[in-house]
Amino acid sequence: MILKYPGRTIHFLGVVLLGFWMTAKLLDNYWADTKKQNADPSKTLINSSNQK
Repeated sequence: MILKYPGRTIHFLGVVLLGFWMTAKLLDNYWADTKKQNADPSKTLINSSNQK
């Protein structure tokens, strides 16, 4: 498949790498947000929902 369809192979690898990159970026943002919330307890989901 690699030699027969080079365009499909490049596209497949690009999509896979983009998926890994997006997943890593989303997880990194999520972990950074939880670290910020843990540092400032007033910004946690539980406290913010109780303050409404």
